[in-house]
Amino acid sequence: MILMRKRKLWKRARCGPEELRKYREAEKKAENAVRNAKRNFEKKLAKEKSKNSKPFYAYLKGKTKGRTAVGPLRGADKKMVSSNDGMAEIPNKFFASVVSLRHV
Repeated sequence: MILMRKRKLWKRARCGPEELRKYREAEKKAENAVRNAKRNFEKKLAKEKSKNSKPFYAYLKGKTKGRTAVGPLRGADKKMVSSNDGMAEIPNKFFASVVSLRHV
């Protein structure tokens, strides 16, 4: 219901500032509703973990999947670096040159 109202208000939001204000209020309500529903679902999973652990671990597995590795990076010399050590060193050199002990 809340998300449907938000979508309808978005269509009208282009008409003027009052409609845009109503849309933003609906957007905040929708964000809070989604956040609360997610929080309640996660609490329920954690609470029922001792009785039935399969849904808990299925949810956990879904949350940890899909993390892609950092691809090859281009170094200061414009060459592609694909080794893990080399890819870790590129941002390290950059941030070491930007941040110094005097700034901290």
